Amino acid sequence: LSMKEPAMANCIYEEAVKVMVDSLGRRPSPEFTRIFQSVNKSPEKSLETIGEIRKMLADREVPGRAYYCSFPSFIDAYRISGRLMQRNRSLSFLILCTVTTSDGHIIENKGKLEKLSGQLNEAIMESSRSSDMMTRYSMSQYLLLLTAITRDECPLFTGRIDQKFRQAAASPNYMISYY
Repeated sequence: LSMKEPAMANCIYEEAVKVMVDSLGRRPSPEFTRIFQSVNKSPEKSLETIGEIRKMLADREVPGRAYYCSFPSFIDAYRISGRLMQRNRSLSFLILCTVTTSDGHIIENKGKLEKLSGQLNEAIMESSRSSDMMTRYSMSQYLLLLTAITRDECPLFTGRIDQKFRQAAASPNYMISYY
């Protein structure tokens, strides 16, 4: 930020959060989240045309799959979704997906957990729509924000995740719990 490079600061922050969650299995602390907010509120941005800004904001994700974002960004999306729900009377559902052993215990083997977490990530991405959002909450957990969906459709969605996960994991020793 002091170098007047807010885009670079944001990239470094995003990479640091990814390392925290993926390698250390930890969420960013409140102080670290405040750093992210200061990066995004930096007044050091140059004057740009609306066309340049729209290009920068354009979605570069794969169409038809959930939008993956960092946990701090997910918090903002969740809050915005809540406001939109009040205004439009639409429904959104927050789902916590946790990969565990088949008897519901935490997976201790870090290598195995990392592999299963990647398979869960892919199962979620293949089962979701482009209007859905997701973030990695911990080494074994993902948070999903499903929009424009009914309560009756949620089990259909989680069923698709289960099916794709079972195909990828190819082991009955692991399962996904949903809250």
